[in-house]
Amino acid sequence: MFLVPGQGFQTFTRLTRKTAVTGMGRPWGGGLQEQGTIDGILTNADPREVEQWQQDGHPVTHKVVQWLTDNQASPQDVLALSNGGTTRTFLIQGLRNPGELGHCTVYYCEERRDLNGLYQQPDRGTDI
Repeated sequence: MFLVPGQGFQTFTRLTRKTAVTGMGRPWGGGLQEQGTIDGILTNADPREVEQWQQDGHPVTHKVVQWLTDNQASPQDVLALSNGGTTRTFLIQGLRNPGELGHCTVYYCEERRDLNGLYQQPDRGTDI
């Protein structure tokens, strides 16, 4: 097997949505909070998988395969991949455990460009 640079394992930062309450007691989405790292391989989603997830109302553009699921993410978490000065963000739409053995996890993700600002956003409320 021959790999070109960028095809091996990459380190993703796992982010979860932080919830907060405003001074008036209303819920507010308080940005994203770092929850550790995940080592995985990024690949484009297969056209068949894209169509299957699109029919369920969850657009998918990429897959991330994680080996040894010690720090497992969940749907609606965000994976951030830093390359030099740029950061790519992927919203997890769903996941699959092939063989149900827990050796690896496949995350079905949508690449999002609107989530970058949420990671640097200052906290404007009181954490719940």
